[in-house]
Amino acid sequence: MSDTDQLVPHPLVEALPLMTPEEYQQLKHDMDISGQQEAIVLFEGKILDGRNRHRACLELGREPRCREFEGDQKAAFSYVISANLYRRQLSSSQKAVVALNILPCIQEDLQEQRIETLKGKAKTTKDVELWAEPAPPPEVKEIRTQRLAADVLNVADRYVANAAVLQEKAPEMVKDVLSGEISLPKALKSLKQEAEDPVRKELKGIRRTLKSLAQKAGNYPSLLPLLDTLQQELDRLADEP
Repeated sequence: MSDTDQLVPHPLVEALPLMTPEEYQQLKHDMDISGQQEAIVLFEGKILDGRNRHRACLELGREPRCREFEGDQKAAFSYVISANLYRRQLSSSQKAVVALNILPCIQEDLQEQRIETLKGKAKTTKDVELWAEPAPPPEVKEIRTQRLAADVLNVADRYVANAAVLQEKAPEMVKDVLSGEISLPKALKSLKQEAEDPVRKELKGIRRTLKSLAQKAGNYPSLLPLLDTLQQELDRLADEP
């Protein structure tokens, strides 16, 4: 087992969705025929770009071809966002969740900018109280960073605000939005229906359990048709008025 077999994704890429199973199988098929066309990009010993290519190489029994990213943390962050936005066809809902996920990076950058601004002021004045200049109120800071994140992802800031609401009230649904399984408006509508109808909430819990069982039933293929039938029936009940 080589060192490349042990590579893991860099935390910066965790904000982005993986390929759908269909997209991944197509990538793997293409790589099987044409080989690895793009190198896997590494940063700080972890995968900055190419999680799916790395997985495909391992499954195809081929040594992954890698290269090191040249740049600092900020440059790596910009690279991850721009590379995926141009390469991937993310929906507005997915972009909103990505924007929500990158808020900590943007907040950190804003804090660094504020400190640098204060340092600049300190060089031109004797008023040491400038170092005690108050930070914006939390609600103002949150709105500002959400708007910046929305600009970075080229998505409406109200979408990011809605994603934040979903994150607060139903974090498990955010993963489904990020994967593209459900849109943000539909997830919020479902959340509202659950609040109004406890039965829907119970049905959703059962559906989530069945989904988890289906993912673990690979060793028991005879169970899959039954689980699929149950899932369809629950979906029908959940959609009834």
